[in-house]
Amino acid sequence: MADNRRNEKKDFEVDYGVKVTAISEGRFKDIGIKKGYVILSVNGKKVKSAAEVRQFTNNESSLKSITGVQPDGMIFNYSFGN
Repeated sequence: MADNRRNEKKDFEVDYGVKVTAISEGRFKDIGIKKGYVILSVNGKKVKSAAEVRQFTNNESSLKSITGVQPDGMIFNYSFGN
């Protein structure tokens, strides 16, 4: 499984990111984030773990922006007002 993630990172030409393996109720689900998406940054900070996603968004309470890649390679970028 780790090799698969390395290949995805290579395919997307990044050395960071967090693959969504499950999604529960919350802001990420509300904006359309789905299993298989790779989150690259939140609030302008590159992420390398689910813990960093939670930390940088204060458990989704301070989500201002999110950037990532869908399984088909399409980039997504959401920005939210204050």
